Amino acid sequence: MSQDPNQPPTGYGSDPQNPYGAPPPQNPYGTPQQGTYGPAQQSSYGTPQQGPYGPPPQGPYGAPQQNPYGPGPQMQAGYAAPAAGFAFNTPAGPQVPLQPLPLGDAVQQLPNQYINVVTHPAEQTFAAELPKSNWDITWIQLLIWAVAAAVIGLITSLFATAFTAPLMGNSMSGLYSSILVSTSVGSALLRIIFVPIGFFILAGIQYLVAKAFKGQGTFLTQAYTMLLYEVPINILRYLIALVFGLIPVVGFGIAGLLSLALWVYSVVLNVYQIRASHRLSTGQSVVVALTVPVLVLVLSLICGLLFAAVIFQMIRSTTPSY
Repeated sequence: MSQDPNQPPTGYGSDPQNPYGAPPPQNPYGTPQQGTYGPAQQSSYGTPQQGPYGPPPQGPYGAPQQNPYGPGPQMQAGYAAPAAGFAFNTPAGPQVPLQPLPLGDAVQQLPNQYINVVTHPAEQTFAAELPKSNWDITWIQLLIWAVAAAVIGLITSLFATAFTAPLMGNSMSGLYSSILVSTSVGSALLRIIFVPIGFFILAGIQYLVAKAFKGQGTFLTQAYTMLLYEVPINILRYLIALVFGLIPVVGFGIAGLLSLALWVYSVVLNVYQIRASHRLSTGQSVVVALTVPVLVLVLSLICGLLFAAVIFQMIRSTTPSY
């Protein structure tokens, strides 16, 4: 069958120039302006101004000025700012920032600290107390020690006066009692002064010896941790002298033995305390702890020999020669 030339051609399209049909008016995958995944000016992951993880100034882990481990000037997790000081004054080893407690809280915690330190002799026990070091609570402990020494010493002297005065006879008991009471009061007042002085002399000598062994601690941390056992042990010694001093003869012997045992135990605690506060070895800490007792022993022997030499010379000079 022939086709009418006046009719438009048939086939895949009506365009005589394109026998397969006219080009489709729309891209099957979408117009350039409108794609199947969204308009061209907007991506499925967000606008150029807004990234998939947040705006450019704010990163996925926080703003640049925000430290993920905490603010820069002040440390977290219970530690103090660097301005509060550190437990060690040398960079060797991990540093321990000081975080002293408020004075009221520090005073309330003292009894538990004393019990913990005395009943758990270990380097870790003193190391856990280092961050609480502060001069305020250090002076409070010295005051407690001095007042306890003065009051208990005064009570002990008054008891001794009450027991010994009747033995002096009626004529001398009054004079003896008044002299002993006045001496006891004066001695109690002097203890308030000499207890801090003696402690700082002891701590100062140990500090110098520890520094000679390259100790890393500060004088504050050493003094503070040292008082945590010196105060309760010395108060206990005063109480032992008070209680057993009421027992004639035997009581003095028992009090002396108990005081010696407490002194030996305080030396053991001193070794652990020096290890924790200065990061020294056990041998070095033993030398530091025994420095003052050895010096006291040597000075006592020298003074004893000098006194014996003076007495011998006096006896020799008064003895007539034949």
